[in-house]
Formats: sequence, structure tokens, C-alpha cells
Amino acid sequence: MTQHLSDKDINRVVKLLDSWDSDKKLTWESFCNLIMHRLGLQYSRKTLSGKVRIADAFKNKKSTLKGKAPRKIPQSLNVAAARIETLENENKRLESENTRLLEQFLTWQYNATAHGVTVEQLNMEIPSNRKARNISEG
Repeated sequence: MTQHLSDKDINRVVKLLDSWDSDKKLTWESFCNLIMHRLGLQYSRKTLSGKVRIADAFKNKKSTLKGKAPRKIPQSLNVAAARIETLENENKRLESENTRLLEQFLTWQYNATAHGVTVEQLNMEIPSNRKARNISEG
């Protein structure tokens, strides 16, 4: 059963047209289905097209969609997606390296304790002549 269209309903219907997905073909049938699903209201094409605001909004949207090609992902989004993938891969790698280093640390900690090496001995500063050599070797 068709209901009377109030001004509030007309505003809601026109806003649905404004938000129409430009990748989808706009027909009266698809628009009526959208109104039914989104607003819970059922109107016929005749009722909707009989309201000047709705009919004009429909025509304008239809003509706007005719000139538009389907949306493509901008190159900047492709670049961003590639950057995200790179960072995610780097993050996984760094997490794996961190886990290995923590395991190495636990091994050294156990062996140091087992062989009587003190925390003070482990924390002793590396001599300056050894620092430069260790950095260049690492």
C-alpha cells in the first residue's frame, strides 16, 4: 500500500538520491528498492515521479551519472597501499628479529649466571678502541 509523501519523507528520499553510489546504475526500480530497504517506505515510480522535487533530483542525478565513468582508485591510493604493505612487511620482519634477539639475550643471561658473571661485569663500558671496531664489524 502506498503512503502519502510528507515533506519530511521527500527530504529523506532526495537525500538518498544525493548519496547514490555512482558505480551503480540509477533506475526508478532500483531507487524504489533502496527507499524500501533504507527508509522502510514503499512508493511506486508514479508516486515518486509525481513530486517535482524528487523528479528533478532524479533527473539531475541521472544526468550527472551519465557523464561519469566508473570510479577508479586514484594512483595516490595505490601508492599508499603499496607503502602500507611495505611497512607491514617491515614490521613483521622487525618483530621476528626482536624475538630472536630476546631469545639470544635469555641464552646469554642464563650462561652468564651459570658461569658466575655478574651484572656489573656485563654492564661494563666497552673500551673506545673496541667500540669503533665492533661498529664497523657489525
